[in-house]
Amino acid sequence: MRFLNIGSEAVVKGDILSRFIELEETDPKYLGDISLSFILAGKDTISVTLSWFLYKLCKNPYVQEKTAQEIRQTTNVEAGSTISELAARVTEENMDKMQYLNATLNETLRLHPAVQVEGKFSSRKSMSSSRTKVEPGLFDP
Repeated sequence: MRFLNIGSEAVVKGDILSRFIELEETDPKYLGDISLSFILAGKDTISVTLSWFLYKLCKNPYVQEKTAQEIRQTTNVEAGSTISELAARVTEENMDKMQYLNATLNETLRLHPAVQVEGKFSSRKSMSSSRTKVEPGLFDP
């Protein structure tokens, strides 16, 4: 999908807000209510994930330094800069370049999911209906 952006074309992102903006008839109160619901629903999962992320960084100085180094290099901020200086240089483009930070956040979510995942563990060697071999101890979400 495309829209005009001050004379130039741009691709609309698939985020939730963009999807609501695309609706033909949008009640501002409805959009406000939905947005507030998403913000309130996400605050707990985000805080749990960030708590685990910071805990893991504190427990692993090598990963902590490598993450900090990537952030400094990507944003061109010197060590010892203020948080305001760093925040001013964090852009969506810079965030896309921070692969190590993304990997550490994904690993945090893998090790400590904010939402419990129910699944099955195989207790013995077997074969699934799609003829895939299933080894003992395999987790199937």
